[in-house]
Amino acid sequence: MAGEEDVLHIQSWLKSQPHLPPISDKQVKLFLHSCLLHLEETKKTIDTYYTLKTNTPEFFSSRNPLSDEIQHIKNVIQLAVLPKKSPEGYTMIVGRLKDPDPSHYVYTSTVKLLFMVVDAILQTEGPLSGLVYVFDMQGGTLSHVTKANLSSVRKYFTYSQEGMPVRLKAIHIVNVNPVITHIMNLAKQFMSKERIKMIHLHTGITDEFLQAVPRSLLPRDYTGDEPLLDDLFKDTLRLLEDCKHWFMQDEKLKVDESKRERGHSSTEEFGVAGSFKKLEID
Repeated sequence: MAGEEDVLHIQSWLKSQPHLPPISDKQVKLFLHSCLLHLEETKKTIDTYYTLKTNTPEFFSSRNPLSDEIQHIKNVIQLAVLPKKSPEGYTMIVGRLKDPDPSHYVYTSTVKLLFMVVDAILQTEGPLSGLVYVFDMQGGTLSHVTKANLSSVRKYFTYSQEGMPVRLKAIHIVNVNPVITHIMNLAKQFMSKERIKMIHLHTGITDEFLQAVPRSLLPRDYTGDEPLLDDLFKDTLRLLEDCKHWFMQDEKLKVDESKRERGHSSTEEFGVAGSFKKLEID
C-alpha cells in the first residue's frame, strides 16, 4: 500500500508539471499501487493517463452513464463485474455481444463502456490486487472488426498497457473462431510481450478455462453458480450510475499541451491512419 511519503512525492512532482491537472491523493494511490510503488514509473503512467484521456475523446468524453451513446451500446454488448474475486483475489469482468448485428456495433462505445466499468470499480473499491478479463467472442465476425479504426485500436492498447491504473493479470477469450484468432494475431503489433503472454484463447467453456476461472465464479449461463450475466450486467450499470458525479468531475481533468515544458504532443505519437477495413484476411 502506498505510504504518505510516496503520495507527497508525487503530489510535489505534479505541481512541477504545469501541463497536468491537479488530482486527489486517492487517485495518486491508485497509480502508485498499479506501478508497484515505483515513483518514476508512476509519474510516466500519470502523464500517459491524462494525455490519452485528453486526446482520445472517442473513449473519454461524454461519459455520462445515462447518455444516448451508453444507452445504445448497453443493448449491443454486456460487460459485467463478477460478484466474487478469483482464487488469487483478482476482480473479474466478463464481456460479450448481446446483439450480434454488426450494424449496431460501435467499437469506440464498447471501449468507452469497458473503461468506465474499470474506473467505477477503482473508485468504489480502491486499488485492486489484479484484474482479469473474460471476453466471449460468440457472434463476433470480421464485420465487427472492420468497425474499428487502427488509431483507436492503438490508443486502446497504449492506455490499457501504459496508462490505466490497475494491474491486469489475464485475458481469457472464449468461443474463439478462425477469424478472431487471425485478428488477434494482427492486434499483437500493438501489444507488449507481457500483454501477449496474458492472453489465453479457448474454444468454449473448456476444462482449461475452468481451471483458471472456476464455476463458482461464473454466471449460470456459463455453467457457473452465480446469477445470469444479464442480471450481473444490470448490477454493473447501476454501479456506473452511482459513479455518475465522479465521471462528470473526471472529465474536467485534462492536459494543457501549451504548458508542457518540452512541447511534446501525444496527438502525433498516437495517430495511426487507417482501419481494419483495409486489412486482408486469408
